[in-house]
Amino acid sequence: MTSSNKNRPAAILAALTVAVLAFMAFSPFITTTDAVGYDQENGDPALGAATERQIIEFSYGDSHALAILDDGTLWAWGYNNNGQLGLGERTNMDIPMQVGTDNDWLSIFAGGNLSLAIKTDGTLWAWGLNNYHQLGIDGIQFAYTPTQVGIDDDWLYATASSNSAMAIKTDGTLWAWGYNNNGQLGLGDTTQRPVPTQVGTDDDWQYVIITSANNTIAIKTDGTLWAWGYNNFGQLGLGDYTQRTVPAQVGTDDDWQTINSKDNHILAIKTDGTLWAWGYNNYGQLGLGDTTSRNIPTQVGIDNNWLSVSGGNYSTLAIKTDGMLWAWGYNSNGQLGLGDTTLRNVPTQVGTDDDWQTIFTGSAMMMGVKTNGTLWVWGNNTYGQLGLGNVTTPITFPVQFTFSFGSGDSGTDGAGSNNDEITVIHTGIIVSLFASFAAGGAILGIGHRLTGGLIIIGSIVAFLLVLALAGGA
Repeated sequence: MTSSNKNRPAAILAALTVAVLAFMAFSPFITTTDAVGYDQENGDPALGAATERQIIEFSYGDSHALAILDDGTLWAWGYNNNGQLGLGERTNMDIPMQVGTDNDWLSIFAGGNLSLAIKTDGTLWAWGLNNYHQLGIDGIQFAYTPTQVGIDDDWLYATASSNSAMAIKTDGTLWAWGYNNNGQLGLGDTTQRPVPTQVGTDDDWQYVIITSANNTIAIKTDGTLWAWGYNNFGQLGLGDYTQRTVPAQVGTDDDWQTINSKDNHILAIKTDGTLWAWGYNNYGQLGLGDTTSRNIPTQVGIDNNWLSVSGGNYSTLAIKTDGMLWAWGYNSNGQLGLGDTTLRNVPTQVGTDDDWQTIFTGSAMMMGVKTNGTLWVWGNNTYGQLGLGNVTTPITFPVQFTFSFGSGDSGTDGAGSNNDEITVIHTGIIVSLFASFAAGGAILGIGHRLTGGLIIIGSIVAFLLVLALAGGA
């Protein structure tokens, strides 16, 4: 390896860190939205004036949520039976509570019973359930607060199911750990791993998702699609139902842009804006007008203006380039946002608003972000995972996210302790802040590639810094 290649991970990580800091510095100048989380009309003089805050990253697990604010602090709420909120206890929270006091969090991923996060120094942290070593930390059953995974400081992106986890480093290598009964770690066997273990020798991995159905889907920097793990419903897209224990290429297409899944139905968008789906379809979650499962990628309709897609458990949300929100699949908790609990097997428009920008799905809870920065939530709220300060459920249509953030003792409800306005400016694993450059054959891919969430200034800064730093490394 040349000296230039050895220094590339540090250059990329430095560029990421500086880009995020630059975004934080510039964000007051690009904020144009009103707040949520505060009574705009009447206020509350007893609590003092509100302070505007921005969420720069958000992630939904099965029944809990994580968010990073523009000051680098980490917040969590929802289900907490295994300590996945990182608050040092196991009490459910129906409003966001601050996780510790650190203010250097960069990216987050909420899994089923655990949470993963990366700091600005490139270190990886994990907390929650560890019965299958899914935290990547040997010798413990639970971690109720963020705990560092190893000593490496070159982690770029991490993802997790309930029992397994995977991550990509800044050098493009792929790593896996945890449960492996169906070969979902891609290591050629079904033996679980207690610590991060490299998957093969390839260094061109761009994005990966490991699902609660024990299968893994990934995209490489050349646009090819790869899959491995459990395949009982054809969710690997390989035309059969045989599980794989090593990455296998899905077809020969090299124009895959983004992938998403939480269970055994897979969703993807190509660079031409077409939407594709395959795997389990018992509730019409593939959007193909029936309930027949598919074992190869199958185009959803004929539209070519799909911008982003996100799959929950048996349900799907997607946004088109015109800002319209669409939903289909299972709907027992109103997670489609259509005002009822009736399932749909084809994409169905949610309301008439045309200003949706980003979407996130939990198992049956949903969040959408509009172009004016406001957050909207709906679906299952049994554990307070919608963050509305109550456990009213189901909520069958989008409701604006309005509450005060908790602070101080995590055992309290936080009511009245804060009065901060919350605006979403930049969401979703630094919402696709990615730079692509041909020199050196490297492509940096971060987040869910939700291009509707790009912040122009942040992206330009990141791009220029990556070019400058990588070129001079």
